[in-house]
Amino acid sequence: MVMFLAFFSWWYGEGFMLQAKHVIRRIDSLLDFFSFSLLLRTLFSPYRQISAGRVDGPLGIQFRAMIDRFVSRMIGAMVRIAVLVAGIGALVVGAVGGIVHLALWPLMPLAPVLGIIAWSWRWMPWT
Repeated sequence: MVMFLAFFSWWYGEGFMLQAKHVIRRIDSLLDFFSFSLLLRTLFSPYRQISAGRVDGPLGIQFRAMIDRFVSRMIGAMVRIAVLVAGIGALVVGAVGGIVHLALWPLMPLAPVLGIIAWSWRWMPWT
């Protein structure tokens, strides 16, 4: 009986807190992986352009370099916006999954009881 009470004490106390910390670590990991602040700071930075510096020479070469930098910045912005959208989607899925996980955690000890009841009624989930 003592072990039974110790299990429920851990499950609804320390176990729940450990699960909450795990969910928070998962969300922090997503925030770190996508680094939203860095993506926003560099949104219009050139994308993988080798020479983004000043170009000397005739007007045509300078104009061409200006167009190259502009195109590179637009490609960089599109790629970063796509990564931001994907990151926000992953963050929403992770947060909703974490909330569902924490909402179901207190109900899990009831699963064997519900299974026995369903078995006694001869109920099968796939029929």
